This record gives sequence, C-alpha cells and structure tokens, in this order.
Amino acid sequence: MVWGGYTIPIVAATGLAMLAGYVSHLALDSLNPTGVHWLRPWKETKISWIIRTGSRGEEYFFYGLIGALFVVAVL
Repeated sequence: MVWGGYTIPIVAATGLAMLAGYVSHLALDSLNPTGVHWLRPWKETKISWIIRTGSRGEEYFFYGLIGALFVVAVL
C-alpha cells in the first residue's frame, strides 16, 4: 500500500485505520450528554457535551460533518 509516497505494510495501514476509528468513535460519543470516561479505570473524569441522540442537533452536526469531509476530500 502506498500512502503519501511511502510504502507501508497492509498490517500497519489496518492498525492505523482501526486506531482512527476507535478514537473518532470516542470523540463523537463525547458529544452526547452522558459523555465518555476516556481514561477509565484510572480516572473518573467524564467528557461530555450537549447533543442528544436522535435530536435535531445531532442531525445538523451529522450533515455538517459529512459536508466538511466532502469539502476536504474534494480539495
């Protein structure tokens, strides 16, 4: 697999994709009012925000995110 002019093994590419998916999942779950314990079991600090699941705000955020990703992909 070639990425940015460098050849990387498919195992490394798979690992990076899984790490990106895991971190993005935690980040997006943090937008929910119930939040996520990122450092559990070491720390009880919870990161949360104000978007409720199934709300209009979640829909606006989703479409804004998809639009931003589309713009980045086109550029």
